[in-house]
Amino acid sequence: ERGRMALDPAELVILKKERRLVLDSGVWINHLFSDFKDDDNDSAAKDATNLTYAMDQRLWIRATWRPPADGSSENEHSVYLRVKNKETWRDPADANGRFDWNGPHLDYAFLTLDLRPGVLQAGRRFFQVGQGFAYSNVNDGTELSVSGATWSLMGFVSRTLPHEDNIDLSVPGGKESGRTFYAIE
Repeated sequence: ERGRMALDPAELVILKKERRLVLDSGVWINHLFSDFKDDDNDSAAKDATNLTYAMDQRLWIRATWRPPADGSSENEHSVYLRVKNKETWRDPADANGRFDWNGPHLDYAFLTLDLRPGVLQAGRRFFQVGQGFAYSNVNDGTELSVSGATWSLMGFVSRTLPHEDNIDLSVPGGKESGRTFYAIE
């Protein structure tokens, strides 16, 4: 994206004429290695966790539909998909064993419609209110943002992911959560 912004405006017009559908993709891998000694401050007791190695892998792709360079509209619409996979190796093995493989799972999948002066996003994505202290999570939902010269308004409705554990352990019955969140900022 920085490379596109650094282009001469004349080159950018040529690029926009040639590339109305732009595909971007990427991957990142996060490695975490932990080595604990006397994790309970008791050298006589066996450590519950000695060594842990975890690898978090994410693969993403975004397709952006751009208007023609000679058109009157500058609205760009996009679709974003991200898949995650997490592998963990533990020593000593815990109740679940030594190796845990969690994934691959659909992490994000959302559509962005540029409806200037507003932007509509719908699907599975990260939602937050303010700095994220009261609410911030990946959920399924819809967000609408509208901006003016000196003001902006954002509102969303989101629902917890299917099969997500309920954070309130005092609720009788199943452990699944089914919470809906509303926000206006």
